[in-house]
Amino acid sequence: MKEYWIPEDGSYYASSIRKKFPDDIEEGAIDTQRFIKKLQAECDAKAKEYLKNK
Repeated sequence: MKEYWIPEDGSYYASSIRKKFPDDIEEGAIDTQRFIKKLQAECDAKAKEYLKNK
């Protein structure tokens, strides 16, 4: 790891992301809900598998 960085809070969140990331990927970095459905489905599947084996 070369750097650890946390974006600013509140109304400064998006602008701090835009300053840090290249133009072609900044929107993807700002959209925190972009992968939520896929991640939630993966989490649910793992939980079901875990509970099935208990």
